Amino acid sequence: MKKIMLMTALFLGFVAANAQTAKIGYLNYASVILDLPDYKKAEDSLRKYSAELEKGLIDITKEYEEVRTKMQNRMSGPDAKSPNTQRMVEIDNQNLQKLELAYQEMQKEIEGNLAQRQEDLMKPMREKIDQAIEAVAKEKGFTMALDASVVLYKRDTDDIENFVRAKLKVITKEESEKKRKDNTDLRQSFGQ
Repeated sequence: MKKIMLMTALFLGFVAANAQTAKIGYLNYASVILDLPDYKKAEDSLRKYSAELEKGLIDITKEYEEVRTKMQNRMSGPDAKSPNTQRMVEIDNQNLQKLELAYQEMQKEIEGNLAQRQEDLMKPMREKIDQAIEAVAKEKGFTMALDASVVLYKRDTDDIENFVRAKLKVITKEESEKKRKDNTDLRQSFGQ
């Protein structure tokens, strides 16, 4: 028991000593991703892929509307009460249910495919940023880097974002903020 207490005390002392020498940097990771040249290409690629996948939903919707219209015409036609027409309406109703299920399944599949495509497109960008963060941290003597969104207190001197941006050859944090503000102002002036 004494050994465990001694080991715990030593460990806590080690952690406390290292915490005093830890140098923690921060950056807005999402903002850096948005300014990568590859991001715009990835966004366009994902948008095109989404449009391709959604063509299948459009086809199902058209087929659904055709079956529904046919069914409504049968139900309001002169033979609406005949057993043959009622049987056809029943078949139409079953087809509508199958189309609804197919639509839902296709929607889930599309969501999964889009999520996977997005992950595939984002992975190289995240790796590039992670490498830049690691290089900056080593150069500047930081022992850790955190996303600014999880940091409750931060000093400007611990902001490594512009160093990371310089490694990635993207616009500075200030230029990025100005660009986003200008875009927001422009959208507001057009009432969007």
